[in-house]
Amino acid sequence: MEELEIKPLSDAAARQLLSSLYPDLAPSVQERLVVESQGNPLALMELPVALTDHQRAERIPLPTALPLSRRLNAVFSGRISALPRHASGS
Repeated sequence: MEELEIKPLSDAAARQLLSSLYPDLAPSVQERLVVESQGNPLALMELPVALTDHQRAERIPLPTALPLSRRLNAVFSGRISALPRHASGS
């Protein structure tokens, strides 16, 4: 099976993706999501989903640790559960 490496989006491309999907994001929220996602398109699409309307508009501050959407939580939980027992700290 051929492997295809997908590189992270540039900051400019990440901003463009966020703007197209979430045009009402406050600029500082958009910048935080660009930094936190590290160019991962799935994170860019899903992180805003877990934020409230007030957080997306920056009427209330974002939490220190951004919440995960159900989809991201499922992705990461699946990866963690697939790790060998000694790798997960159990």
